[in-house]
This record gives sequence, structure tokens and C-alpha cells, in this order.
Amino acid sequence: MRGIIRRESTEGLHLQQTQDENQWQVDITRLDPSGNPISGVAFEAQTVDERERVAPVVVEEVGLGRYRAVVPLGEAQTLSLRLDDRDHDKRAVLHFNKPYPAEYNLASQVAPPLADLPRLSAAAIREDIIPVKTRKPIHHLCYLLALGAMLAGLLMRRV
Repeated sequence: MRGIIRRESTEGLHLQQTQDENQWQVDITRLDPSGNPISGVAFEAQTVDERERVAPVVVEEVGLGRYRAVVPLGEAQTLSLRLDDRDHDKRAVLHFNKPYPAEYNLASQVAPPLADLPRLSAAAIREDIIPVKTRKPIHHLCYLLALGAMLAGLLMRRV
């Protein structure tokens, strides 16, 4: 099975992704092995969403060796974009996941009512607890004394 699956080949294919609410933009820079830009590449691109709907994507050349693919997001939660450069046998697969809504974003600012709540500390929890005395086992001490007595008996017999 591994022998028939085509591997992703992205040497000389540099991808940069940006996104906003309505679109996912992929900027592509295509370079040859010596680092020179390659123009005139006919990329074939298509997206697949979570419902397995396939849609073609237009990749336009925006500069010398620079290309741009703009994918409208619509209502899709996840998308996969496959870019093929069949002339140079290059392929890249990118994935997009729509982020959580802002209220689930843990990096956002804390709501003012929550920020006004008093802080909880370990010292504040322990201040009202009455200490309880418990007995500690001494069996490990007895084992050490027995071992010492055995060694002392052995030493007294030899002397």
C-alpha cells in the first residue's frame, strides 16, 4: 500500500496561509533547486470540506514565482486544499479548521465580573483548618534495629 501512495513533495514550494472570517488565502512561492523563481506554473487546486464536497480553486500568478489561492470559507468548518504542480511533480496538502467562537478563546481578556472576584490561595484555604495529631508508624525503625542487632551478634561471635 505504501508503494502506491504518492508522497508529498514540497521542495521549492513555500506556502504561507492567512485567514479571516470569510476566506482562506494561501500565498505560494515556487522556486527551482538553485533558488530562482519559477513563473508560468499551472497549479491544479481543489478543496474538500467535511461533507466531502469537492470544489476547484483558482490559483493566480501575482508576481515572479509568486502565486495566490483564495478559498471562500462559507459555512465550512474544516477544509483540505490540495495543490498540484504536475509539470514539476510537486504536491502539497493544507488543512483549515475554523477556530472556536471568541467566548471559548482562553487567550482573550477576562470578563470584568470574573476579574472582580477575590483570588483563592492555598494559605486562605488552610487558615481555618485545625491541626490533627496522628501517630506515625515505627516499623521501619524496628527493622533497622533488628538488622543492627543481627550484625552486632555476628560481629561478637567472630571476635
